[in-house]
Amino acid sequence: MVQRTAEEAYEEAPELSDAELAEMRPAREVHSSEEFAALTGVRKRGRPLAASKKVPVTIRLNPDTVAAFKAMGNGWQTRMNEVLAVAAARLFEPEAVTPEDPEKKTVKKKRTRAFSSRKTKRKAVKRVGKAKQAA
Repeated sequence: MVQRTAEEAYEEAPELSDAELAEMRPAREVHSSEEFAALTGVRKRGRPLAASKKVPVTIRLNPDTVAAFKAMGNGWQTRMNEVLAVAAARLFEPEAVTPEDPEKKTVKKKRTRAFSSRKTKRKAVKRVGKAKQAA
């Protein structure tokens, strides 16, 4: 199949007579509103805007943590965001009603673990102690 240039296509198009030009009506009158919107709508380029914008941050993480999320494959940053969102919700909602019996209103305290190991906790405590001594 031979492709024509725009100039060739223009030269091959017949000229409209005065009678044909007089018969023409605006596209808005000829098409329904949905068809007209589809024909004339200008679509923005690029990725669609998200409902909630993300905030770019720079954070330093342990290599093991990053490797664990990357090992899960594509979308590791989204999964990390979801895990952080759940952890943040737990920080601000320390008590929750048990889902088994909402009528009882039994309050169950959620357990959170601030440090990955005792060794990490000891290091953090030492750093805080040194900072207090320096101040």
